[in-house]
Amino acid sequence: MGDGEVTYRPFRGEEDDLERVVELIREELSEPYSIFTYRYFVGQWPQACHFACVDGKEVGVIVCKMDAHRIYKRGYIAMLVVQKKHRHLGLGTGLVRSAIQVMRQERCEEVALEAEVTNDGALRLYEKLGFIRDKRLHRYYLHGADAFRLKLLLPEIVPSVDDTSKHVDENGMGTTRDERTKTDERGNAVADAASALDKLRVHA
Repeated sequence: MGDGEVTYRPFRGEEDDLERVVELIREELSEPYSIFTYRYFVGQWPQACHFACVDGKEVGVIVCKMDAHRIYKRGYIAMLVVQKKHRHLGLGTGLVRSAIQVMRQERCEEVALEAEVTNDGALRLYEKLGFIRDKRLHRYYLHGADAFRLKLLLPEIVPSVDDTSKHVDENGMGTTRDERTKTDERGNAVADAASALDKLRVHA
């Protein structure tokens, strides 16, 4: 017997969708989020909320936001859940990929999230997608557990011989040479600014 047809769909802004987000997350996550927390995310960034479905039934969801962080725009994965009986289907990976694609389209330069240090499955999922461990956050969760903050830089810059060609990186996302050149220029500007700040600190 098969596992059923897997599909993904965006949050539609309907109250039924919000109720399903709340239901899925409360089933799988230990953190007690209020309804206002859910409304904050899906109300401002509905395009960054996606469902994973099996035979048309929502069995997983990702909830994200995108906003200014220091001098650049950052995407943030706030919640990711997949029902236990469907976790062998790669739905978590599919949901993260969908979120990364939206963040690229919105010109985010980085994606961040927190994962419990003992959540080996989540850490493996994110690290396979290119996330790195940035820092350990002690007693981050309400039940006292530590978390790792994970980060992914966007987009990955790879040389191209054709301005109009698309590069598909290891996360399955396409970028043109023009897009990568612009990212190079932004990166150089950031590096120059950081160097100037370092010099000021030395002379302070």
